[in-house]
Amino acid sequence: MHDGGWCVGSQAGGPPPPDDAAAEVGDHIGDPGLVKLGPDGVARLGVKAELGARLATGGPAAAIDGANKWQQFRFIILPGIRPILGLSMILAISGGIAVFEIPFIMTGGNNGTMTFVIKTVNVAFKHNKVGQASAMAVILLLIVLIVTWIQRRIIPDEKVNLV
Repeated sequence: MHDGGWCVGSQAGGPPPPDDAAAEVGDHIGDPGLVKLGPDGVARLGVKAELGARLATGGPAAAIDGANKWQQFRFIILPGIRPILGLSMILAISGGIAVFEIPFIMTGGNNGTMTFVIKTVNVAFKHNKVGQASAMAVILLLIVLIVTWIQRRIIPDEKVNLV
């Protein structure tokens, strides 16, 4: 991390951080520290971008109005990153349900690490039952959709009135 503090994934020893938060986020879009984490890296990039925008615009104005740090976080920063956190939770939960790569690469599904997706791949390619594997994949899709629907009901988006 550099002196900016919240800029996760930046390279040490580089040029000094820019003054503009948006330029700082733009400088790190190609950072492999963000890309290698897949959906988590996308969520981190979104949080970085929103934090940069909120801190640059809302922080000083709220401080002038007398808001303390907790009030700035609660009323300015949190509402801005809430949709990104919701998306991050959806991606994390669906990724956890549909995990394939790590257990397959490490153990091939042996020693009790067989996940639903590994079982689906085995049914399709080892047992040549592509239709059954397709049905299993549709069931996994339904499970992910149901979990996402439940999550959206527990943490709904804010309603915006444009009238």
